[in-house]
Amino acid sequence: MWGYSRKKKSELIDCLNKSDVIGQGRAIQPVPEVSKRTIGVQTERRRTDNWVKKRQKKIEKHRRNKEEEKKKEDRRRKNREKRKRKKERKRRIEENKDQEETWELRETNNAIRGFAKKYTIEGRGGIDSESFLTKVKPHVIALLSKNRPTKVILVLTCVMERVEINTEEVITTNVPFRSKTGITVEEDDVNEFY
Repeated sequence: MWGYSRKKKSELIDCLNKSDVIGQGRAIQPVPEVSKRTIGVQTERRRTDNWVKKRQKKIEKHRRNKEEEKKKEDRRRKNREKRKRKKERKRRIEENKDQEETWELRETNNAIRGFAKKYTIEGRGGIDSESFLTKVKPHVIALLSKNRPTKVILVLTCVMERVEINTEEVITTNVPFRSKTGITVEEDDVNEFY
């Protein structure tokens, strides 16, 4: 068959029907024409069980991804906060190191025309009594070495808190711990007294 590409649809069907295909008992039926109005109009698609299952899997996967993303964001936020706290703690430690070098021993009271004197070293929060005494030891020993012979009483005042169980009230008190009176003479070793 020659020139079939130039023939119209109806001519092509007639030509095929006249050929040897008809001899075998098979006739070619013309395809109904589609009107221009129905072109572009979607037909209703049947949703099979398989399609519904696939859609549900996609929805579930999307939900899981959102949850995982939320968990990841929570972990990132917690890690950021942890790094921030660590940085702040490190900064406070560095700040305290700077303060440790500046323990100041100052005269706060005197009586009987300077015969009895009281010296004070201000403490800082977050330090226990043993650490405090260890850190201020060089200042105290230097003062005792300069002022010989003297009578000395060392007083450590601690701020203590107690919580009442029934009322949950916090009671804060300043508690003094006093040493026995000691006399430092020229020959005495001040380190032993301290």
